Amino acid sequence: MSDLDPEAALGLVDNARNSVAERIGRCGWRYDLAYSALAGMMVAGQALSAPYNTISVAVGIMGLGLLVHFWTAKTGVWVSGISPKRARWVSIALGLVVAAIMIGVAWANRLGMSGLAIPAGVVSAVAALIFSRAWRRVWLKEIGGAQ
Repeated sequence: MSDLDPEAALGLVDNARNSVAERIGRCGWRYDLAYSALAGMMVAGQALSAPYNTISVAVGIMGLGLLVHFWTAKTGVWVSGISPKRARWVSIALGLVVAAIMIGVAWANRLGMSGLAIPAGVVSAVAALIFSRAWRRVWLKEIGGAQ
């Protein structure tokens, strides 16, 4: 058994949760804008000819990996988009929106309408920005952290 009294233990848990929430909430815009630009690039890249369309996705994924690395180095914590439950649904919704637009761009490109790529990339970037900000608000609310 521990000599730690339950009140003190709950206080430590609350302090840890608030510390994580504060670090997650403090450096959002740069992350969100970079995340959004990468999402838009991966979508717009679908109008490129092979293999460049695939390369645009690979570069986007590597960019997201670097974003994770720098975010973790800056905040000392990495939180994936899949938990808690309500925040997970925000992430899934964004994935579905971006995937649908990406498929639409690839299809439009096959039909000779490659001019839709840039507007679709911008729409995807804006959607990623909105969903990223929404995810952070939902996540902070779910863990009970200050917003």
